[in-house]
Amino acid sequence: MKKTLLTLLLTFTLSGMVGQSTDPLYLWHDYVFEDLYIVSTIEVHPDLSYTRRIWSFEDQKDWPTYKDIEPDIKNGRMDKKGSYYFMTEDKDGKEELFESRIKLSKRRLLMYYPNENGLLVLQAIYKKIN
Repeated sequence: MKKTLLTLLLTFTLSGMVGQSTDPLYLWHDYVFEDLYIVSTIEVHPDLSYTRRIWSFEDQKDWPTYKDIEPDIKNGRMDKKGSYYFMTEDKDGKEELFESRIKLSKRRLLMYYPNENGLLVLQAIYKKIN
């Protein structure tokens, strides 16, 4: 009986570990301009590097098929300063700092952007999809 319980316990414990991605993936989609619909994902890795994928569409009704199209891929890293993360992207061997600030939670990635007065305005809400 003890062997059976131990076997079941180990099986359920190990089955929960296999096949799961530890890197959270966040999704956002919305119109950027009247004629440009954007779908964007951000995958945050444990070392605070990230992979951002961006798909562009002319019409909102096409966005559910975003996985069928080749995205524009950008890589970079995040640095924490205070309660915000700052994104730095690698462009042609140089690092470019974005003005956007990021707040991470278990269910969302909130992207803020400073307006002309220097106040932070919520720019996008990415929802965790994995």
